[in-house]
Amino acid sequence: MLNAREEVEHEILWKLKSGTTNIWHENWTGLGAFFHVLPEDFPINEDLQDVAELRQGETWDDQLLDQTFNEEIAEHIRLNVHYEDILLLVELWRKKLATDDIWRRQGQMVISRCWCCQQPQEESIEHISITSPTASKVWKLFMGAAGITVPLIQLKQVISHWWYAQCCPKLKPLFQAVPAIITWELWKRRNAGKHRGSVSTNRVIHEINRTLHQLARVRYAWMPNIPLLWPDIIQYFEGYKPIFITTRVTWQLPFHDWYKCNTDGASKGNPGPSSLGFCVRNDEGDVVYARAVDLGVTTNVVAEAKAILQGLEYCVENDLYPLILETDSLVMKKVIEGKGILLGYN
Repeated sequence: MLNAREEVEHEILWKLKSGTTNIWHENWTGLGAFFHVLPEDFPINEDLQDVAELRQGETWDDQLLDQTFNEEIAEHIRLNVHYEDILLLVELWRKKLATDDIWRRQGQMVISRCWCCQQPQEESIEHISITSPTASKVWKLFMGAAGITVPLIQLKQVISHWWYAQCCPKLKPLFQAVPAIITWELWKRRNAGKHRGSVSTNRVIHEINRTLHQLARVRYAWMPNIPLLWPDIIQYFEGYKPIFITTRVTWQLPFHDWYKCNTDGASKGNPGPSSLGFCVRNDEGDVVYARAVDLGVTTNVVAEAKAILQGLEYCVENDLYPLILETDSLVMKKVIEGKGILLGYN
């Protein structure tokens, strides 16, 4: 159980409420915890911690998003991560939205009218999100492509079927996002109708397709040519076969009369219990000196940086040069070469 927790904890989707969800260590975007899914050389701004810090009033701080993330992730957050969207799904689940049937149950006298279609029917959460002609058509279209069969009677039942549907692992985040995306677009359509606007069924379907395509592109940025339409997206992921490229890496002796210092740092949990180590060898491969140090709780990047620092300090103090330094950290390689910035390190 503990081993499984290590693997799946960063995939748990956290719901945004007051905005105290951690930006880097919790999965609040549906893409996974950023410390686990971002490339190792991604410049993480550790001065930012809570999601609320990325907001400006009721909207996202666009400038800060662009400074903190790459273009695709920032756009995904703007389009798909909304406090209102998440609260909407929670309110739908609890049947707390202010629809006419809820007002009537609370003893209010209302003349009910359905704003999502022309049928003379009482407005209710189930009608807006499940049983109206538009809702029914949308759900059937996306469920049919996904191979999901469930009666369109209760919203909770439909959401549960999407969450627990059998599919390939790469489709799982998309399947779990579908109910939130569909209900949000249906609610927007209802509000447009109530406030003298109009949104066609085809437009609702288009917006859902567009959002799912954007989510897939951001979640799997390395996968090329992801299709635009939901049925094609499913077929694409089910038939996807990764191409594995292997490169043999071996340790090599330093030049004659040179020394080589190999460094490494690691963190369990990132941040979590961390340690560093380095080893110095001469030109015959014999170990001159080795060290391992417990660092307490920190991040893997800090551990890598301190390993390099202590290794270089030892070699300079003991006149072990000319020297070759080897590290497995791409982040630190770019920092040393002046191509990157190391944040949050003292």
